[in-house]
Amino acid sequence: MGPAVFEGEGVGEYIHVVAVSGELDLSNSSGLVRQVESAVRSGRNCVVIDLSGVTHMDSTGLAALIESHHLTQARLGRLALVARSDSIRRTIEVRGLDRLFTILPTREEGLDAVCD
Repeated sequence: MGPAVFEGEGVGEYIHVVAVSGELDLSNSSGLVRQVESAVRSGRNCVVIDLSGVTHMDSTGLAALIESHHLTQARLGRLALVARSDSIRRTIEVRGLDRLFTILPTREEGLDAVCD
């Protein structure tokens, strides 16, 4: 699979889902930050980033996730990650970021986590 593709979707009044597919890396990770930044500016400060379609993620992808977390926190919102792939989960866990993020296996669980 090639470069990342980002698909954003509003859910209700305050929630935004960003589905990412492909390779999340230096060449495109800023696109994820732009999606989240746009969502929180429009009042959707509860964000679910669905990484189910991500085939590879490098350190700049991780940095984009951290920046997305900070953007939602600055607006008193919440962020949850959906990660089904063992390799993507491991990439997050090895760097200790599983303590920062709520990581769930399904989009529905992600939506529930940001709605609480």
